[in-house]
Amino acid sequence: MHVAAVSERRAPSPRAPRLGLTWAAYLGVALVLGLLPARLALAHHQAQFAGSAWVLVVVGLAADAPFVVLISLVTNLIGALTAWLALRRRPSVRALGVSSVVATTLGFVFVLWGSISATEFKIERGLYPTSFDLGMGLADAGYVRAALGTFFLSRFLLGWVAALVGFALISAAFVRAAGRGAGRRPVVEVSSALLALGALALAGFGLHRGSPHLFASIANWRVVESPFPVFARSLGTKHENVRFGYIALIEHIDLPAAERAPGAAALGLLPDSAQRVATPAIDCARHPLAQPLGPPPEPTGQGVNAELAARAGAVIDELSRELFGHKPRLRVWHVALESMRADDIAALNPKAPAGLTPTFDGLYASAAASAPRVIVARQMYQAGVRTSQGLAALTCGSGTMPWGFSTARDLGLPPLRCLPDVLKDAGFALSFYYGSNPGFDNQQSFLHYHGFDRLMTERDYVEAVPHRGWAVPDRIVMSQALAASAARPAGESQYNLLLSLTHHHPFARPEDFPPEVETRVRAAVAASGHDVGADHLKRLETLSYADFALGEMIAAFEASPAAADSLLVVGGDHSTSDYFLWRGSDKLASDERQRALAHIPFAIVLPEALVGSSANPARVRQLVSQLNALFAEHPTSQNDVPRLIVQLLARSPRVSALPERWRWHTLGGQTLSPHFRVARADAVVVGIDSATQLFFVTKAGAVIDANEPASPVFEVDAARRTTPTLLPQAALLSAFMTGYVRRCWDWPSIRQQK
Repeated sequence: MHVAAVSERRAPSPRAPRLGLTWAAYLGVALVLGLLPARLALAHHQAQFAGSAWVLVVVGLAADAPFVVLISLVTNLIGALTAWLALRRRPSVRALGVSSVVATTLGFVFVLWGSISATEFKIERGLYPTSFDLGMGLADAGYVRAALGTFFLSRFLLGWVAALVGFALISAAFVRAAGRGAGRRPVVEVSSALLALGALALAGFGLHRGSPHLFASIANWRVVESPFPVFARSLGTKHENVRFGYIALIEHIDLPAAERAPGAAALGLLPDSAQRVATPAIDCARHPLAQPLGPPPEPTGQGVNAELAARAGAVIDELSRELFGHKPRLRVWHVALESMRADDIAALNPKAPAGLTPTFDGLYASAAASAPRVIVARQMYQAGVRTSQGLAALTCGSGTMPWGFSTARDLGLPPLRCLPDVLKDAGFALSFYYGSNPGFDNQQSFLHYHGFDRLMTERDYVEAVPHRGWAVPDRIVMSQALAASAARPAGESQYNLLLSLTHHHPFARPEDFPPEVETRVRAAVAASGHDVGADHLKRLETLSYADFALGEMIAAFEASPAAADSLLVVGGDHSTSDYFLWRGSDKLASDERQRALAHIPFAIVLPEALVGSSANPARVRQLVSQLNALFAEHPTSQNDVPRLIVQLLARSPRVSALPERWRWHTLGGQTLSPHFRVARADAVVVGIDSATQLFFVTKAGAVIDANEPASPVFEVDAARRTTPTLLPQAALLSAFMTGYVRRCWDWPSIRQQK
């Protein structure tokens, strides 16, 4: 009687389905639910350019399938082993089912969290986060805290809530199915589940590999690639290992020596740099990439921008003499605004509504006046997609590099004599102001190496209300930076570099957000006639807040006693590939998209007190007008900013008094370099846009997609195929790193002052 009862209890229900197939279906549906919120958001973003959103979703899910099936198999294997050890005997199907739900929940949460986080990064930067992004970002509590806000963006919120509800329902259904099939043999059911999952993985892998050909007309591989291989590669990866990987790649890529001369031209360096890096007997006292510091102006070269460089150089030199020739003390403010793109600024994009960025609009309007004191570049294009590449461009003129690496982050502090090094030797005190952790992206090491003796960062600001987001709000950073500068010793010349961070995803309102900014943004959006949605409204609010903070800084700067001895340089650190809002329902044409992905604002403000202190203010305004005319007719590169600043300060007593031995720099450049040239004959500017793609700009202003993704790579074979236009630069850097850097790596090789 007892045996019969046990047998009856273990008999499967007649209605029980084949549990192994049910198991496989449960896992498959769970994984799709985890992927859908991110894939739907990314497809909607990409569909503004070309293609069908639904096709992008299907192909994207296929690209993810092999990797998430592997995640599911690993988590379920761990769950089965846990059940076996917990029960100390062969577990029943029901026990395996329960353990599978627990294990699948872990996999589901990882897939949901990972895909959403990676997709937001891709929407902003055009590629999934790299190994060092994950390694350094996850180690930064402020970054993690801010990144959690991503899940409350409306483009993800409803999706992941629905996915959680759906996952709970199918998990409950699967547990019931496992209970009804309690009498089935675990080995048989597990085997059939594995076979079904294997078939799903193979089908996904086939479509994953074939999608570039099957869907070439509507989607490219970079749109539908999966983020999970990056997650796998980042396990245990530290930035030090990534940096050593880049150094090893540069040193061992073994490119032809004939490529070095084009590499020097692509960086805007002197033609004989290619010969000097290859000299067998390295002279540490003579830097192979050294260029003379004007005045006198650098010699005319054979580059594509040589004529403009000569014309602009002459105007800048005279302006330097008029403004700074009699100034024993100077204060330079250099402000880089996070993700500030031209596409949202009405002065640069007529389709954008007026009122979002009144400070920048006012700067461009002032530059167009009959007697201006603001220098602007109406066609400035970014050097790279990341702040670290922008930092390399703004200080060293070397922001556009092959494979997406950054000279400020990835090459182990190569001895380049950059803008801060020149000013340090000229007696300037160097200060850096930033609202977050300067260790991120190797900023602190880079800045210390190049002479910054004061870093004011996250813990150094006084906040009435502690910030909740990633960084101290811009208004606090800017106002307290001005106060710190004013408290420095009287008579001290200063170079103050300030990086803002408020306009960064997830675009959370800072604690000191002014009500008038909200009113202004909503009025501008309403006047535009576009329904931008909640997510984009948040970004526009932080954009307008950053512009508001800049306006306050300029007003305080102009009113300060130091205004007569100061100038302010301001621009975006890079653009962003977030949604382009001002085109209506029309898809962006190729040229329009490329311009939006790479165009950034730039201005130099000369305070009224500074212009008034000149012996000839009217001549100063004429020279400013001439520069504005030159920069209006010709595209410019962010890599030219440090050259422009050095040339502006060249006639000042401090820079003029530099000893002859230290009157040189290694600054790259494009528009202001008489030597710049790349393989594409009609290109006058080259850079990496916010979709992480190489682009060219012609003299006529056409922005052309080079069809060269600047993705990070660490293998020699892949490196030879990635950004081939920039491989000559790699050839020059390889000779430089294996020769001069290896033998002469120390700060005395680039600077006199410690």
